Amino acid sequence: MAVSAPNVIFFDMFGKAVCSALCMNIAIVGLNQVYDRKIDMVNKPYLPLASGEFNASTALFIIAFSVLISMLLGVYSDSTPLICTLVSSLAFGVMYSVDIRMLRWKENPFLATSCILIVRALIVQIGFYCHALGSGFLGIELRRNLIFSIFFMCIYSIVIALFKDIPDIMGDAQEGIQTLSVQFGISSTFQICLLLLTLAYSCGAMFSKFCTTDVNFYITIFGHAIGGSVILLNAAKVDLSSSASLHKFYMLIWKLFYLEYLLFPFLS
Repeated sequence: MAVSAPNVIFFDMFGKAVCSALCMNIAIVGLNQVYDRKIDMVNKPYLPLASGEFNASTALFIIAFSVLISMLLGVYSDSTPLICTLVSSLAFGVMYSVDIRMLRWKENPFLATSCILIVRALIVQIGFYCHALGSGFLGIELRRNLIFSIFFMCIYSIVIALFKDIPDIMGDAQEGIQTLSVQFGISSTFQICLLLLTLAYSCGAMFSKFCTTDVNFYITIFGHAIGGSVILLNAAKVDLSSSASLHKFYMLIWKLFYLEYLLFPFLS
């Protein structure tokens, strides 16, 4: 069976966007691990650098290679929004992790949260939206699903920025990094995150009333209801004194974060 030209174009654009974003994410995460090696030896000794499985030279080679492949895919796509998204994401990744003057934003709770929010909720949402439409940033049409995706990911990005430090409180305290978890304690930070997640999924369910078809309505409302229920049910089982239990819940948050992208197309 022949594949129509629009489908070929869609999957070509989708493939380049996903692969380039994945490579850039590897680079950004790797860069963070290079500069967090000392902290990770306490919080996450199983990571390649912290465990000694990789040395710094190997890690830097992987980072450089990932950036190169990501940018080549971006340039090959001939998509200005995709290239801008990749470059700006890397720039914020450097500002977040690199330990030189005026950088290392992760040591400041406000700057760390702002960095994650700007990348995850604004740059990625708007950049990939424009890439998918094959348009530039000027004259962008703010459709309902884009507006909601920015709103939802703003809340989710704040949660990720706050929760990521809860399992790492011991190492952060030793290194003098004053995260909110260190300042306010695990329990208070956990409750704030849970409240924000409940708000996000509740708004998602309420937003379903703007859907234009019954199918979209039911997928949207039940999808967010299920997501919110999964969060609350698993939150009740979390042992706040166990880093392993907190980390497991943090990984669940990330899984639901990516699953949300399956619901965004139905918010129309």
